[in-house]
Amino acid sequence: MKPETGKLDFRPDLTVVRFGTSDIDPDPEHLKDFKTLIEECDDNYPGIDLWFEKKVKPGLREKERGGILIYHNEKPVGASIVRRGGDGKLCSLRIESDHQKRGLGKLLMALTILDFKSSNEVHFSIPASLWESKITFFEKYGFHFIGRFKTQYRRGDDELLCAGAFKAALNQVIKDIPEIFDTFSVNKKSDVAKLILSIKPDFVNKIVSGQKTVELRRRFSKKWEGVKVILYATHPNHAFVGEAKINKVINGKPIDIWYEYQEFLGCDRDTYFSYCEGLEAINALLLSDVKPYGVPININSINMIFEKAYSETKAIPTPQSHCRIENELLYPLAVLHSSLFNFNMMPR
Repeated sequence: MKPETGKLDFRPDLTVVRFGTSDIDPDPEHLKDFKTLIEECDDNYPGIDLWFEKKVKPGLREKERGGILIYHNEKPVGASIVRRGGDGKLCSLRIESDHQKRGLGKLLMALTILDFKSSNEVHFSIPASLWESKITFFEKYGFHFIGRFKTQYRRGDDELLCAGAFKAALNQVIKDIPEIFDTFSVNKKSDVAKLILSIKPDFVNKIVSGQKTVELRRRFSKKWEGVKVILYATHPNHAFVGEAKINKVINGKPIDIWYEYQEFLGCDRDTYFSYCEGLEAINALLLSDVKPYGVPININSINMIFEKAYSETKAIPTPQSHCRIENELLYPLAVLHSSLFNFNMMPR
């Protein structure tokens, strides 16, 4: 099957490839790179190649497992494997040594932890010698030593069992988000979305497909000109579907707006004038720089993450028309979350 593609908001020299998130088969070359990077630990973990073939590949296919592969300048430099479920397991996590001080570990860990959103607890095993050197990193995410693991993978080195609550790990990811976003995103702070624009699914689909570039509002302020917005598809979708920029806001008589912008409205005359009935003026939002997400981000998924992180419902508002984004972490969290469902493919 042809691989799915999706553009992530990461720096041009970074590519993140996800496994175990789609019915579409991953690119064989990416899967080969993924396998190679994981199996480079073979000297320390005899039989890891058989484990990958017999456990990991079927698990990715059935979505019981998830995988992340990070490229830097087309070279695979980081990878992780998780086993999903109520008691999630971090099966593998590694960053090439010369990239560990560049912040890629935080990015990889954030994407990995978000893949545990259906888990309550997360555990992993680690060699005693490695735990001593990595204890600060893992304890920051709430992982602690539990006891000696039943299986010894590396000769002459005890395997330790470590575990922690998903909530604790997620809290650290949320703390890391501003730094991750500033370091790796191609978007600048001033370009972060500041508004949620609610649109009926039929119309928002026309916007992301390029058939519609003008959105209508009965009431709307010109202060939002030049602002990036998140496009939200209302019932029954309840999902963020992309981003756009409000290039200009035109306020005018309904008849004037119709004659000026009718071919960009995505609706027929009857629908338009029915919406404008009783109005002396209407606002036309001229949209540009439309960027659809590879896969819509269900609002319940984002709400669930906030609820788990804060132990209370942090419902994202879903306005009838539009609303300001009050939580500054919503946009970067949505971007990171959306990356879990995209393949960002490099040309080969």
